[in-house]
Amino acid sequence: MPKIFISHAWEDNEISRKLVGQLRRDGAEIWIYYTHIEIGNRLPEFIRKAIEWCDIFVLLWSKSATNSFCVNLEWQHALNLKKRIILCLLDDAKQSASFNGLLYVNFSNFEQGYDNLTHLLNLNITDDKEQEDIPDENENIIKPILTPIKFREEPRKLSDDDVSTMIEKYNFFDLKRNENGLGIEKQLEIQEVKDEKLIIDQLSGLMWQQAGSLESMWYKEAKSWIEDINRNSYAGYNDWRLPTLEEAMSLMKNEKGNDGLYIDTLFDSKQLWIWTSDLSDNASRVWVVFFNYGSCYVNCFDFNNFVRAVRSEK
Repeated sequence: MPKIFISHAWEDNEISRKLVGQLRRDGAEIWIYYTHIEIGNRLPEFIRKAIEWCDIFVLLWSKSATNSFCVNLEWQHALNLKKRIILCLLDDAKQSASFNGLLYVNFSNFEQGYDNLTHLLNLNITDDKEQEDIPDENENIIKPILTPIKFREEPRKLSDDDVSTMIEKYNFFDLKRNENGLGIEKQLEIQEVKDEKLIIDQLSGLMWQQAGSLESMWYKEAKSWIEDINRNSYAGYNDWRLPTLEEAMSLMKNEKGNDGLYIDTLFDSKQLWIWTSDLSDNASRVWVVFFNYGSCYVNCFDFNNFVRAVRSEK
């Protein structure tokens, strides 16, 4: 029974589930991780060990995979370990020069692609399609040992030195203060609750609005906006708040996405910058996180900024 690690972008979960179901039906042992995970410049230990465990590394290559930092770290690690790598080409995404000489299967037609893949894997294909097992996303998946990160929730007055110290403490990426910062590891999941899209970071225990306010507004209006969504029990909760600066900075990525923002593309791109609850040291201005500039600055109360509410999971 071959031991297979499947590397894929979070956006390709649907086709990966179908592939896993049929491979398990035909006798393969599979390791796959469905939850979106945000990482720094290194692989989490549980993924690294899974790649070392496998006999065959199957890479679902797509335009989404090319933009996935985690997927690229995975195949590079497999290449360094000299694992047998099979490319499953889902679309016409540009291939790395490192792929030269690797086996590949065209998956533009799933059934034909699957037949070719099983031939390379030497699997015994069953004709009983009714036995196909589409896995639950929590089934037979090695779970990471999480190291929770607790950020400050209560607002404070912060000087520029305070902010620099905070950024250094967490090694947040900040183009102005810490351009070599890696940011923190995040384990992001998107959920839809009562028709509202939310993003949960399992490591920090924070629940975020996937989008936020559709219009920018003054600080006083932002606080009223938070009161309104709590009054209306947005997504079933009434404890939403403005994030502290360290909570908002935890979303900062160390590279721009396709939308030109230093934030995971799971989040809506309209909110280019967001208010926080932290004031300057003399309380004359408010700290704002700019995902378009990759840094944070203080703004006057009557500047227009967006709101992305947050709450802490109990």
